[in-house]
Amino acid sequence: MHNLKMILWTVIYAFLLFATVFAEFYTSLALLETLIEAEKAIPAIINGYVEKELERLDYLKKFVQEVQDNNDKSMTNSEEAIRHPINAFLLIKEMIKGWNKALKIMRLNSANDVIRNFTRQKVIKRLNYPTEHELFYSARTIDPDHPRAKGNIKGYKVLLKNNRIQSNDMQRDILSINNIRQDNEVDEGVLLTYETLCRQEVHFRRTTESWLYCYYKMDHPYLRLAPFKVEVVRQNPLVVLFYDIMSDEESRVIQMLAEPKACLVLLFVLCAYLKSMEHETVKRIDRRLELATNLKVETAEDLQMTEPEIGGRTVFLTNLKISVSCIKVSCSIFSAARQ
Repeated sequence: MHNLKMILWTVIYAFLLFATVFAEFYTSLALLETLIEAEKAIPAIINGYVEKELERLDYLKKFVQEVQDNNDKSMTNSEEAIRHPINAFLLIKEMIKGWNKALKIMRLNSANDVIRNFTRQKVIKRLNYPTEHELFYSARTIDPDHPRAKGNIKGYKVLLKNNRIQSNDMQRDILSINNIRQDNEVDEGVLLTYETLCRQEVHFRRTTESWLYCYYKMDHPYLRLAPFKVEVVRQNPLVVLFYDIMSDEESRVIQMLAEPKACLVLLFVLCAYLKSMEHETVKRIDRRLELATNLKVETAEDLQMTEPEIGGRTVFLTNLKISVSCIKVSCSIFSAARQ
C-alpha cells in the first residue's frame, strides 16, 4: 500500500510538472471554464491509473504465492522432479515463463500512458495549467497590503479630508456611495441607457421593432458579387450588425498569429496587435472592414486581439476612432475588435 501511495503521488507530481511548462495569466473566464472542464477529467484519469496499478500489484501477489507454493513442493520431492528429464524441463520452462512475465509486469509503468494521454489532451484543447506565478498575480489583485492599495487609501483619505469627512464619522455611519461623473463626460442618461443595453435589459416596443430590418449591403462594385448581411438592431442611435465578416478558418489564423504576440496591458489584460502586412488574412479582413463601414483603416489602430477579463469589461467610447466591436473570433481565448 505504501508503494501504491508513492506511485500515486508520482502521477500527481507529474501533472504539476506539466502545469509549469507554459506561463499564462488566468483572467479570462473562457480559459477558466475550459480549465474546469479539463479538471473534471483528472479524477477519472487517476482512478483508471489506480485500477491498473492495483491489477498489476494483485498479479504480482498471486505470482509470489505461486512461487512460494512451487518452492514448498520442490522442497518435498525435489530429487524426484530433478531426476526426470521431462519434469525438469517443465519446471525450468515454467520458472522462466513466470519470471519473465513478472519482470515485464514490474517494469510496466502505466503512468507513462496516463501522462501521454494527458499531454495529448493539453495540446488538443490548448490548455495551459496555472503556476505559482499566476497564483501570485491573482492574489495580488485582492491583497489589501499591496503598495498600490495603500497608495489609493491615502488618496481616499485626502479626498475625505477635503470634503470635511473625518474617520470617526465613517466608523459611526456607513456613507452612501455617490459616484459623480465629471461634467465633461457623456450625459448620464445616455450612459445609463448604454449600460442597460449591455445587460440586455431594454425591451423594445412593437412600434420600435417595426422600424428594424435586414438588408444586403451592395453599395460597392465588389459587394455586388459578395454582399454583406446587415441587421439594423437600433434606429436611434443607429446600431447595425454585420454577419459573416470572418470565417471560422480566418478566426483560427488570427488566433494563431495573435497568441505568440500577446502581452500584458492594463495590468491583467492580454492584448496583441496585428498589422495587415503580417498575413494575407489580416489584410483581407482590413479590406473587408473598409467595405463594411465605408471608413479607411489606414489611420486606425492595427487589428487588436484582446483576451476578455473575468466578469467582463465594458468601456464607453465617445471619441471618433473606428469601433467595430461586433466582430468576434470564434474561439475560446480571444475576441477580435477594431479599436
